[in-house]
Parts: sequence; C-alpha cells; structure tokens
Amino acid sequence: MPQHDFDLIDAMKDRALGLKRPTKKSELLRAGLHVLSALKDRQLLAALDSLQALKPGRPKKLA
Repeated sequence: MPQHDFDLIDAMKDRALGLKRPTKKSELLRAGLHVLSALKDRQLLAALDSLQALKPGRPKKLA
C-alpha cells in the first residue's frame, strides 16, 4: 500500500479516538470491507477506479 493509505488509516484511527472509540487497523479494514460490500455495482466500480494504480510486487529495499 502507498504511504498515503497508511496515513489515511492513521487519520481514521485518530478520528475514531476523537469519537471515544479506539480502534485497530484491522477493525478499520474490516469495517471498510463491510461498507464496500453494501455498495451498488456502479459505486463499487467508482471506488475501485479512484485508487492509484500500483506496480505488482514489493518495492526494492534501499541500501
């Protein structure tokens, strides 16, 4: 995942904490799956199309 996605997870964890509901990354990912599963096909395609394309595989390690 790109760094921006990890930043979004941190922001959502902070938001949940502000709502007095501490949460873990796994809970956010699971909740996201539930929300995505409730979308209509067109909405799901729009959400998927909005993602930045990534190259397959792991990034090379810096020396």
